[in-house]
Amino acid sequence: MVVMIFLAVFVISLSTWLWYAWRKRHLSPQTEEGGSLNVGESGREAMELPLFSFSRVAKATADFSLDNKLGEGGFGPVYKAGGKEDSDGDCAGCKRVSMGMRGKIDV
Repeated sequence: MVVMIFLAVFVISLSTWLWYAWRKRHLSPQTEEGGSLNVGESGREAMELPLFSFSRVAKATADFSLDNKLGEGGFGPVYKAGGKEDSDGDCAGCKRVSMGMRGKIDV
């Protein structure tokens, strides 16, 4: 009897986890470089943010060079991206999320 209860709980837990993993993978918005991501809680506060590939961000920050490091915040270091090396001359800040913080945010 105890084995059957344990097995039932295990099967229910496994199927719930598989459903959640499938749902997260298939229902999350597909993001590609050059696209955009809408963020915000309401239509009034929504922002459209551009998306970049990791290789493009790494190149813009000189592979996250210490020379481009601006500071460090709660989720990880902040780097200067772009500048005069960038084709259009724009400069931006880029935060690289620390591995220890990945579980605290949806990536």
